Amino acid sequence: MQTSQNQVIQFVQVYKLHILCVIGVDITHIMCYTIITVRDKTKKKEVNAMKTITTIEELMKTIKENGNCGLRGASEHDLQLINDGCNYLDCSQDLYDDRDCDYDENASSLPGTSAICAEIICGVGDEDNIANIKERLSEAKGYAEYHHQTDVVLLITGDNEEYGVDPNEVVLGYQYGDNYDGAKILAKVEIA
Repeated sequence: MQTSQNQVIQFVQVYKLHILCVIGVDITHIMCYTIITVRDKTKKKEVNAMKTITTIEELMKTIKENGNCGLRGASEHDLQLINDGCNYLDCSQDLYDDRDCDYDENASSLPGTSAICAEIICGVGDEDNIANIKERLSEAKGYAEYHHQTDVVLLITGDNEEYGVDPNEVVLGYQYGDNYDGAKILAKVEIA
């Protein structure tokens, strides 16, 4: 009988869970460990397939398909994560008092990655939605250039969404238990 790669991965994960149980780790930590293990195994494949969105129609379609989305003016730290093979960003830091700081190890983390909200408004015509998304894209580009000295905008998503403090800010991430991960990168956005 042949064993598929998927069955082997499941066995290894179950085996690791049993070892963790024996040494006294509670169920919350086991769930965290399993989620991290699964994400680590898939990061590079997804990054290699990261698409680039070049039209407003493609951007609108991707937002509709994924729900909670944001346009993030990428920081140097974000770009380094991408270059390192990550497809999830770190949680943003609460830098309310110092917007020009890219990273401060003493700052508290937000429950996800901050971005400019990119939403399709139901009951509004396509022209109005397109105008709204173009405005938000321009805002994200300006943020990238002014705060991070980059020209890269990322479309990101998460299953947890909260409104931020800044105008049009949304914080996107993934919640597991009492912990949070940053948003997933869906695509680079390169619309002229």
